[in-house]
Amino acid sequence: MTIFKTLTVVLWLFIAMPGFSQQQVLSVALTTRLDSVRMVNGNERHFGELYLRTTILAEEYIKLLPDQGKQLMIKLEEEFACYFFNAINASNSGDKSS
Repeated sequence: MTIFKTLTVVLWLFIAMPGFSQQQVLSVALTTRLDSVRMVNGNERHFGELYLRTTILAEEYIKLLPDQGKQLMIKLEEEFACYFFNAINASNSGDKSS
């Protein structure tokens, strides 16, 4: 079974579990992508490692927040992830305008 299929099966099992929240799905998807980034040979691997460690610590902090704080942090996490991966894609394609 390929690694993609394996990850898909694992993700599906976690999603199907009772009590599994949207935040946990985001975290699994985000940490999986960050783990992939930190495994490449480019400069982005250093940032991927730092971002992965920070995300893991942030997840622990988010669990302690009230609902409104959780929603804000989830939105910030989603937005930052978008910028981060767009920057990697722009860097790899040689596009300096993104």
